[in-house]
Amino acid sequence: MHRFAHPPADPHWRIDTGIADGDAVSVHYDPMIAKVIASGPDRASALAKLRYSLDRTAVFGVASNLPLLRAVSSHRAFAAGGVDTGFVDRELPVLAADREPRPESLLLAGRLALDARRPAAGPAPSPWALGDGWRAGAAAEQSVGLRTPAHRRWRVRRTGDALELAEGSATIAGQVHALGGGRFAVDAGQGSRELELIRDRERLQVVGEVADEIALAPAWPFDRSAEDADAHPASPLPGRVVELRVKVGDAVARGDVLAVVEGMKMQHAIRAGRAGKVANVLARAGELVEAETVLFDIDPG
Repeated sequence: MHRFAHPPADPHWRIDTGIADGDAVSVHYDPMIAKVIASGPDRASALAKLRYSLDRTAVFGVASNLPLLRAVSSHRAFAAGGVDTGFVDRELPVLAADREPRPESLLLAGRLALDARRPAAGPAPSPWALGDGWRAGAAAEQSVGLRTPAHRRWRVRRTGDALELAEGSATIAGQVHALGGGRFAVDAGQGSRELELIRDRERLQVVGEVADEIALAPAWPFDRSAEDADAHPASPLPGRVVELRVKVGDAVARGDVLAVVEGMKMQHAIRAGRAGKVANVLARAGELVEAETVLFDIDPG
């Protein structure tokens, strides 16, 4: 785990944990890395404290259920208190749905992406090495990549504190002012709003009324290709392989369940990303695997 940030304890916010920045979260231990408790004179007050504190809690470097916890604590039915043990299953499509970051968060992320390209302090670099998109007779324009979580490529123009982000027909324009101490005043056309920034290298958590998670990325990424991922299904998280459903030589169709991995007290189905034949099975039932461990090789059928 790269970084674990959270508000300090107070009379209405308690956090129990045994990990810190840089600690390894191993498959050999319980996946609950921390327990948080919010309290208040009534349910509404306790929930408000919980939402405020969860928005300002960040886990960078390992997958966590923080987005799900934020979604649950913000759900109207959960706030009303009339829920049962089937609540998460019934509402999972809503609770697990990706939410578009607010324009203010995207504007700030675009500013930080440009700032990351500035050369380090030192002798003035060659203008040919600046890479700042300068053009004669036109505003400088650069392309940046943001993961929200899907990858999106934005064209960014900046003049001082004023920015304009464009992606296809979508445009966000406004101003970003650094206030110091990880705080920014951002105006995306709806008035200036103060945002808090929690950051771990390229990963950002922007906190205003809610928390938005955004990662800075290359505009033209060279990540593992979808074709390669389909040919070599991997575990999405650390856990135990509790079931293997195929063997070498088996024919599979796209979407077939190949294995089941148990992690974070849940079971995750590993599915075939394409039709073909199982060429290799790289894990055994009962084996502990780390996140992104390749479990199968699938040859095209």
